[in-house]
Amino acid sequence: MDISQPDGEQNTKGHYIDAAWKRVLSDGIDDAIAFFLPDLAKDRDASREIAKAMDAFPVLDSEGDKGMRITDLCFSVPVMGGESRKVGLFVEQQHEDDEEFALRVFQTFYRMSDSFKEKITALAIFTGGAKDRNEYLYSCYGVELSFRYNTYHILSHDIEELRRDGRAFAPVVLGARMMIAAKGKAPNREKYVRELLNILRERDYDMKRRRFIMKFIGNILNVRSGDISAELRREFYMQWVPMSEVQRKLAIEDIKEEGKMEVARKMLAKGIPVETIEECTGLDEGDILALS
Repeated sequence: MDISQPDGEQNTKGHYIDAAWKRVLSDGIDDAIAFFLPDLAKDRDASREIAKAMDAFPVLDSEGDKGMRITDLCFSVPVMGGESRKVGLFVEQQHEDDEEFALRVFQTFYRMSDSFKEKITALAIFTGGAKDRNEYLYSCYGVELSFRYNTYHILSHDIEELRRDGRAFAPVVLGARMMIAAKGKAPNREKYVRELLNILRERDYDMKRRRFIMKFIGNILNVRSGDISAELRREFYMQWVPMSEVQRKLAIEDIKEEGKMEVARKMLAKGIPVETIEECTGLDEGDILALS
């Protein structure tokens, strides 16, 4: 798994933010439910796994965003009170403002309800400048409809509040909140990444949680950027990759270097010009001359 590249489309900032949210919600759905929907979490049947229903349910595409609706997520959540009882959960993440957002949530909710044949709940997570739209209203010659759904806006909680929140999904939301606070400035982003690393060190997360949280932080705060220090990138990488894998990668790099040096030594012994050896091995002229 490479933290240097964000997941999904990179044509705009919003696309890879959307993809990062899709990944972290899919990987950490139990923790997300505990954070965003505590009432559902209390009724959750922990003896059965949450099933992702994306493949069984078509996602709506908006007219101007055809093919880009990658963040709608549908889950089947087992709940207490019967062997087969379950609740459908539809999650929509919205980064930019969209006046038709509430309509789309209603349409998707209706289609899922018709397909799922079980009770459905919906959650909208607003992660950027999008307005907190929590209701769809419809009126047409005597027909009145009011549809409300669960919402959470990243900007509704300040950073200090999230720092104190001990729930497992809190570092994810904190990372997203810090991304907004950083305003794209490298020193701010580096400061926030270091703080998030310290928070994760203090909390006893299993490797699965650590991986999906670190992956999300890397994407959302753009750890791949050249203006993030090499020291931080190395520290970030070593925090969530098992030490055995780090050691293996370092060993491979050492072997590659030793291999290059040995090839260069043999080429020098055969009188091959230094320029040719540089081109073949990628070594610097000084390193090659030091072998003679």
